[in-house]
Amino acid sequence: MVGKRHILTKKTAPYVFISPFFILFAIFMVYPIIYSVVLSFHDVKQLSQLNFIGLGNYKLLFDTPRFYRALYNTTYYAAGMCLLNVILGFLIGLMLTWKHVPGTSFYRASVFLPVLVSTVIAGAVFRLILVDTEGGFLNYLIGRFGVPPQNWLDSPRWALKSVLALGFWRSLGLSTVYFIGGFQSLPDDLYEAAHIDGASPMQQLRYLTIPLMRPIIAFVSIVTLIQAYLVFTEVFVLNPTGGSARDTVVTLGYYLYESAFRFFKLGYGAAIGVVMTLIIVVLSIIQLKLLGVFQNE
Repeated sequence: MVGKRHILTKKTAPYVFISPFFILFAIFMVYPIIYSVVLSFHDVKQLSQLNFIGLGNYKLLFDTPRFYRALYNTTYYAAGMCLLNVILGFLIGLMLTWKHVPGTSFYRASVFLPVLVSTVIAGAVFRLILVDTEGGFLNYLIGRFGVPPQNWLDSPRWALKSVLALGFWRSLGLSTVYFIGGFQSLPDDLYEAAHIDGASPMQQLRYLTIPLMRPIIAFVSIVTLIQAYLVFTEVFVLNPTGGSARDTVVTLGYYLYESAFRFFKLGYGAAIGVVMTLIIVVLSIIQLKLLGVFQNE
């Protein structure tokens, strides 16, 4: 029909096709973030009555010793996860891309398999392994060497390390896959030139591999840091009481859940979430700065 206006034109068609993504992103991501920030300045009662209290929730948060304990535990967990995932993921990925290692496909699948296991199922298996009686698998193994049984899940010495072990076991495979992809994309001609110039394997690793893998190292570090600061399920499933997490294992994620959904302090819980976000952003920028991502090549 002559003169009929078409909605889809060459200029508008791309925006029409990508608009569902942005609409859903705004509804399920942008709006909850903005609402959480607004909620953190209110005292919420009966899930709908909002009483503005300004920075009251933040003042209460920074005056609560349990928050600092949760912050320490989360930082300890995140530091351990970043170091283990980056160092061991890098080394395992390097070994699994070495041409002289037989059966690399089998080893890659074995390393990645824990990623596919549900955290709840993995936590249940870990609880059976770490049960504090002599019948526990780990206590049975160390008992063969004359070491007395340990209270892995209740002891302040081992509880947080047990959570770290579960998180690391599940995340190592994905970090290794990232590093394998990075190693496979490295240019062979640079290594051939280095070999001709007499560079040893350690020199090639130091002066070629590590600098070229810097973007992948930064990516794995940031992803691991974000996931570590959001840790919740591992703490929940390894908590032997099944109730409130003890101070030895409470993390910011669990503290947020406990405050908002057990004690219904939604404004206080939103304040915890805002502080967690700010911490993650600041630490991510620091990591990128230390890794030299912002440097001009």
